[in-house]
Amino acid sequence: MIKTLYTNNLGILIITKDIISACRAQNYNKVARLFKDWTARVSTLATNIAANGDIFNQDGSNAYANQLMLTISDVLKAQEQEDYILEADILEVNMIPLIYAMQDLLKETAGDEDLSDYFDLNISVLRELNNELAVLIDGYKDNVYKSNKSYVVESTASGFATLKIESASESFYMEGNIDPYRDSINLFDNYYDVNAESYIVLGLGLGYLACAISKKVQDAVPVTIYEPDIRVIYAALGNVNLSYMLGYGYKIVYDPDLTKFAAHIKEKSDKDILIMHHPSIRNIQDENLKDKLEAIFVQDASIRNQMFDMITNFKSNIKNCNHYVDELKDKIAGKDVYIIAAGPSLDENVSLLKNKPENSVIIAVGRVFRKLYNAGISVDYVVFLDSADRIYGQYNGLEETGIPLLIASTTYRKFAVNSKADKYLICQNGMTEAEEYAKKNGFNTYNTGGSVATIAFDIAISLGAKRVITIGLDLAYSESKTHTDGAYGNSISDAVGLIKTKGQDGKMLFTTKAMDIYRIWFEDRIKDAVASGVNTEFINATEGGALISGMINKKLSDVLKG
Repeated sequence: MIKTLYTNNLGILIITKDIISACRAQNYNKVARLFKDWTARVSTLATNIAANGDIFNQDGSNAYANQLMLTISDVLKAQEQEDYILEADILEVNMIPLIYAMQDLLKETAGDEDLSDYFDLNISVLRELNNELAVLIDGYKDNVYKSNKSYVVESTASGFATLKIESASESFYMEGNIDPYRDSINLFDNYYDVNAESYIVLGLGLGYLACAISKKVQDAVPVTIYEPDIRVIYAALGNVNLSYMLGYGYKIVYDPDLTKFAAHIKEKSDKDILIMHHPSIRNIQDENLKDKLEAIFVQDASIRNQMFDMITNFKSNIKNCNHYVDELKDKIAGKDVYIIAAGPSLDENVSLLKNKPENSVIIAVGRVFRKLYNAGISVDYVVFLDSADRIYGQYNGLEETGIPLLIASTTYRKFAVNSKADKYLICQNGMTEAEEYAKKNGFNTYNTGGSVATIAFDIAISLGAKRVITIGLDLAYSESKTHTDGAYGNSISDAVGLIKTKGQDGKMLFTTKAMDIYRIWFEDRIKDAVASGVNTEFINATEGGALISGMINKKLSDVLKG
């Protein structure tokens, strides 16, 4: 009986929070549809509380029954008056905490009884639909799979299970600790696309994300979930009701080296939506594979989180940029291209560029442009990429310098609007609108790599530079500085969250995960260029910072000698 009460309360939590969301979104038709079910469920709950006084009324005060009836009365009154703001508030402030308190009481009363055991239900469905995976799960039960990690299932305030993974070096949660199901609904809202033809999910977690997808999509499109850890699949089958999701034909693929996932991604179209469950990436054993997936996640998350700004900027930039970057081929082909990044080591050698070499082009990233301009260094082009308005401080007050700008199509629009110089548009790969615009106009597209230095690097290679020389490309921290003195924002307060990478001198340096991803991008881009027969020479004249394989390390003074 306790398990039934506990499970019923989970259903009440789900529908209560659905009503709250619908009220907040002013979707009153949905509120009306849900409200009938809600009243039926809470009426049953009231009956169960009365029938189980040994659990809910141990002190004789009828506190749970009284609080529930008062809440129901208030909600019914708000619903009758169509005061949906008040209705949502009552449900959130009174109903949710009441259910949480009841779940705690039921857990305490149950003692050692497992209130979230769905294994038999899930495995029976799985045997019918995916017996191959069911057999693998049987192998797990027989201890065929070994691990140096522990997988700890814990209860949450809402009553849903969560999963904690522990090893000798770290511990982390795969799901939230309050209401992981609602967390997954909110997560999927960021990925839902009415035009999607399929969803490809990396990481099962405890299955809440798949359940959230099934709640909204049902069986309208195929959904495939790739999970590299059999222990996670076992934990999900044991602790979350996946029968509805499996019944919709969603496929869980055990893919320990993620080769099946990679093959699927390679063939996906723009209408096949990729969802990456970040804690699942963290759980991957192969560090090299983890780094690559982290890079994909960071790039995808950056685009997804800034999509509105990016589209708005794109529409403005295609109107306000008066040139396209392809036009610079004659100015770059066969020349030395100096890409000036804003790393701390730039302070060591930047003054050498005051006497600009002949047959050379200097491209500065936006962050360091002000420093170079004030130092009297002749910059040929300044490159900007970020879509957020906060980066405009890099250029504010420099609009009339006359130095041409290289502007990625989704860059914050005020650069192109306010600059008095020539503005060269860059359409980047991976941005559907930019790709279509470039194709329509016969333009080339470029790889951004996620930073201004990477997109400048790709432009220099694509337009035929003889040598690409990077300066200030530390991709690591020097002492407590993130960027060169005089750059727009250049300090860190501590080393929390930093990792280490090998420096040019062989010593280990602090860096961030993002900067290490950029380092890998540079290495991969150089490999691609060499493989395609490009004769460009790659020189890192940073004189410090991270080691970038494929680049020749040289002092800037030696590079300038020719």
